[in-house]
Amino acid sequence: HHDSLFQGGLELREGTIIQTTSSKFFVLRWDGREFVSERVLAAPVPSAKVVRYWIEPVQPPPDGRCLVRLEGSQPIPLRVGDKVQLLRSDLSDCVERLMGSSGAVEDRVGGNVFEAVRVGEGAYTIFPNGYDREGAFEVRFVVRP
Repeated sequence: HHDSLFQGGLELREGTIIQTTSSKFFVLRWDGREFVSERVLAAPVPSAKVVRYWIEPVQPPPDGRCLVRLEGSQPIPLRVGDKVQLLRSDLSDCVERLMGSSGAVEDRVGGNVFEAVRVGEGAYTIFPNGYDREGAFEVRFVVRP
């Protein structure tokens, strides 16, 4: 039997395997017979400002439309050099795609952690359902010196 990870990764940490697929995280532990998988929320990155978001189903399958909600107000204020983590905080099965940076905030760190690199504005777009432009949600940043 063969499984694949869509844009995912594996990390060995303290005797467990952390599997990432998009912004979903699973902890795999050996129970003596097989690996047992548990869905978990990602851990906040200590050096980053955390901005939480949720993706929730609003229609049942087969349409399965999902809605994005963001904690707090926008634009999110940052200073040059700040790091910000967009932290998904739900355990729904809604898939999403995080696209682009425009402007002053760039993906230099990885793991949905971004860095404010210059004064100005920046944005990332969260697309629920993979590429649902209709449900797209833009997360906006304003960077000051």
